[in-house]
Amino acid sequence: MGKEDLEKSAADVAIAADAAAVKDDTSSADYDSVGIENRGIEPVPASKREPANAFASFTLWASSNMVISSFSTGTLGASLFFLNFRDGLLILIFFNLLGILPVAFFSTFGPKFGMRQMVITRYSFGYYGAWLIALLNILACIGWSAVNVVVGGQVINALDGNIPIWVGILIIAVLTTAVAIFGYKWIHAYERYAYIPMTIIFLIVLGYSAKYWYTDSSVPSDVGGILSFGGTIYGFATGWTSYAADYNSYQPADVSSAAIFINTFLGVFIPLFFVELVGFGAATAVYNNEDYAAAAANGAGSLVGAVLDPLGGFGKFLMVLLALSIVANNIPNDYSLGLSVQVFGKAFENVKRIWWTLLGAVVYVAIAIPSITSFHTALENFLLVVAYWLAAYASIAAVEHFVFRKGRFDSYDMAAWDTPALLPSGVPAVLAFLVGMVGAVLGMAQAWYVGTLALKISAPFGGDIGFELSAGFAAVTYLAVRYAEITYFNGKV
Repeated sequence: MGKEDLEKSAADVAIAADAAAVKDDTSSADYDSVGIENRGIEPVPASKREPANAFASFTLWASSNMVISSFSTGTLGASLFFLNFRDGLLILIFFNLLGILPVAFFSTFGPKFGMRQMVITRYSFGYYGAWLIALLNILACIGWSAVNVVVGGQVINALDGNIPIWVGILIIAVLTTAVAIFGYKWIHAYERYAYIPMTIIFLIVLGYSAKYWYTDSSVPSDVGGILSFGGTIYGFATGWTSYAADYNSYQPADVSSAAIFINTFLGVFIPLFFVELVGFGAATAVYNNEDYAAAAANGAGSLVGAVLDPLGGFGKFLMVLLALSIVANNIPNDYSLGLSVQVFGKAFENVKRIWWTLLGAVVYVAIAIPSITSFHTALENFLLVVAYWLAAYASIAAVEHFVFRKGRFDSYDMAAWDTPALLPSGVPAVLAFLVGMVGAVLGMAQAWYVGTLALKISAPFGGDIGFELSAGFAAVTYLAVRYAEITYFNGKV
């Protein structure tokens, strides 16, 4: 395809997206009198898009990931999987790179379609098949928020033992919801700067803890632990996949896809790798520092508190900021949850996004508080389960785009976004997804179940290869079944 063809294709996509958005635009104003976003899942027309700003993708994801939850995830490599430093470092690099690729890829869909990620899902899973993914995404949003507020609550409790963790959870949930209900513009405004103080704080944590890191890698790591930690890191990184396009849907259709991809990729990778490495290193330091060891027994929040303790009152101030970093981390979860609920049809779409966001906040707080006592195990299990279904989802959508649509955005009927009869049936996608879950079961290594193939890698705890098998099984199945549907049953593309 020549340059002129590419330019024509891009123009066609912009025109089609705008036509679909204008036809279905029911919002008289995108923001009400107090500044709350009115728009739900309906496409954003060109007249209501913002000026191109690919760097906004970097700042949003940098702020969402330069947080204490990333530190906590990194600690699992040493505290739960007992990996040596070299292996942990390599896992952080490789599995983060792998997990972030689909996030960056699907972020490029937002400007082209002017639609949210779960609406775009209809172009592979169909109108009704997308309900399955939307349901899983809602559960993931609630799960992420619950996991994250527990970490924040631990930090507040480490700051002042008289403040119960559940009180910290409530404080963070209220602050997060206050930003999330205002919507797209205000989320980007908050996330534009939130990563800056957090970067400074984690550099301080690095400076104070690095001299105690245990970097001897002479004792080999267990292969099962390597794979399971890899799956955990992949799950944490790829967790943004199912709402990646949500935060670029107001960008103009002609914004550079390469710029969106690169800014998103770096915005997720840099903070994740850096903060997880600091967390992993600090967790290895328990072998060289008794104060760290005693603190680590009470969670990542206490470990950070021990690292910053020499700074006295200033260290306590930094701890407060670290706890509040969860707000930036949870805002996308809360916002996208409300959008995902609206995918279930007009009855749900007619209820404003803010009410679904508020309901979601109540639910995740109710889940978070009872999970405090078994947090490490809950975190590992949750991250691996997220990895399983998102790996299948991403592989199916990628096959649809690159194989059956030849990588062309103009092959999507933008006007069909809310018309079941004009969308693909979704049968091949749902079938492939279920087959992918079979692969996940065979390869999973959880505290409550170890799959047949996982057990062969490392007995008795297994080596988790669930997300790898999930992606592979789903991609191969979708390729075959979707081809048959198009070839023999006149399936829609």
